[in-house]
Amino acid sequence: MFGTSALRRSLVCRFLSLAGLGIGAHVAALARPCLADGVKDAAVDLHGDDERLAAQVAQWIEQLGDPRYAIRARAENRLATLGSAVFEALDAAQTHRDLEVRTRAGHLVQSIRRDWTLESRTPEVRELLKDYDDQPETDRLSRMRQLAKLGDDAGLPALCRLVRFEQSEDLSKQGAILILEQPRASALWPQRSKILLANLRLSQRPGAIWLKTLAGYPSDPTGTLLALERLVETELRLLAKRSTQEQREIVAALLRQQIALLIESRERDRAVAVMRKALEFDSGDPGSLTKLMEWITQQEAWELIEPVLSRFDHVFQNNPQLLYVLADARRLQGNEALANQLASQALSIDPQNATSHIQVGYWLHHRGRAAWAEREYRHVIQLPQRPQTNDLGPFVARLWLTDLLQDQDRIEEAVDALAPAFDLLQNDANIRGMIEGRFSRSPASIRSKYHYLQAMVHKRAGDTAKQRDALNRALQADPTDADVLIAMYRQSNLTPAEHKRIMQAIQYAADQFRLQINNSPEESTAYNQFAWLIANTEGDFDLALRFSQRSLELSPGAAGYIDTLAHCFAAKKNYAEAVRQQAKAIELEPHSQEMRRNYERFKAAEEKQRGGK
Repeated sequence: MFGTSALRRSLVCRFLSLAGLGIGAHVAALARPCLADGVKDAAVDLHGDDERLAAQVAQWIEQLGDPRYAIRARAENRLATLGSAVFEALDAAQTHRDLEVRTRAGHLVQSIRRDWTLESRTPEVRELLKDYDDQPETDRLSRMRQLAKLGDDAGLPALCRLVRFEQSEDLSKQGAILILEQPRASALWPQRSKILLANLRLSQRPGAIWLKTLAGYPSDPTGTLLALERLVETELRLLAKRSTQEQREIVAALLRQQIALLIESRERDRAVAVMRKALEFDSGDPGSLTKLMEWITQQEAWELIEPVLSRFDHVFQNNPQLLYVLADARRLQGNEALANQLASQALSIDPQNATSHIQVGYWLHHRGRAAWAEREYRHVIQLPQRPQTNDLGPFVARLWLTDLLQDQDRIEEAVDALAPAFDLLQNDANIRGMIEGRFSRSPASIRSKYHYLQAMVHKRAGDTAKQRDALNRALQADPTDADVLIAMYRQSNLTPAEHKRIMQAIQYAADQFRLQINNSPEESTAYNQFAWLIANTEGDFDLALRFSQRSLELSPGAAGYIDTLAHCFAAKKNYAEAVRQQAKAIELEPHSQEMRRNYERFKAAEEKQRGGK
């Protein structure tokens, strides 16, 4: 009978010394860290030698094909009890010569895969793993990427299990790449190494081996670099046999890891040599080059820029996004004049294509390059208005520019930017019809925002009457605009009657959000809107917190929703948690000035609260 988990852990770790035992050796090589707590099986003698235990597992796998039902059932039960500790052996048994063994091993593998998706205690992770194996490969990769984006490495254990259990070898490798591409300078890496080793010791899949190899770098830099070089050579040989885009990306990603470690080890010459080699396998498409240049910038590996340009300069010259990435690198190198020249060159590409410039502006905006984004938006605004051709470019550019200016607290300029769009909505039925149903913002919400921004300007000027009038017009335009209701609630010198009227309006909006939740319980927006409204006014803060958490279960990693969650904790006077959540939001959207202002406010409240205790 199995004893304590410590004893089981000690026994299985000794499997590493075994070799040459067929499937038993496979178990021996893989079953390293521990078996599940609570496992009991009288047939296993913990005090016997390791070889006997490895051979026993191999025997049970063979017995899955025994002609006697009782033997088959008992072997299957024992293997199921061991669960993930023998996953790799069962996975290998799916290619067994005996059909019955293959079939039963396959059922056990699927059972283990179903079980591991339920292991996480984090709601966001559980939601992303829900029905994971039933999704097509593109959706599974998308969920991996969302796990990688979760703050505080919340998705890392699940990603490790995906590397180990994912059905597709390519997806397993891509999951490993997502982990490897987390910023290496992060203080989280020591803890990450522990998580990697704890979750992947059993696995000999390529992605798991990469991760375990990289986890050993701090203690053995030289050995890690040698091991990584061998791993890259293995993938290069595979690429020679199977030259797919996925395999090329995998090789390029591993080479970037090799370069990063060489730079960290101060072996710049070798890093440049590997970069030249890596460029041979880069597809040269703008997306791949953008990612490569961003990586070079993050690593400050400036000497690697010239090899990239010498090979792909023609691609850069025709792609504004790449020119902006290059401009950013030159700026960080200290060459401001060249950076501005490259940015101007990017702006001049395809000047009449409003859609392209809006997309580039939005991309720059959300990477913290606000000045360049503003130039892109203003360029589009200056293009001729052609509403009869369904060209909403200048209109949309004004909306995004308004958001950018508001985030920078340039409220008067935001009003000026939005005013022409507001006038079009008021006076042009064609524009209103074009926006309805095909744009993320309704005409009512745009009109409401314009009046709301006007109210902010009047507030700063100290004109309470005009502020109140603008907020009333905003509420008339959209009675469910939470920001307007919050601003009304925070007005100074409210009479009891005015406060009552505002609370009635807040209750109406909250009821509308709850109605939306009842009608569409799997849609996250209404949960977030309810939580944002109540957390910033008054009401059931516990319900607001639950709704905020639910919004993140449905949309894991949404920075704006995490910002709402921070406000919910602040409403409950839990400023320490508010600060922690706001820091997560900033990690996801590091260039949001509004989120940074909220962080400072929560931090000050936390310090004041701590000082008062």
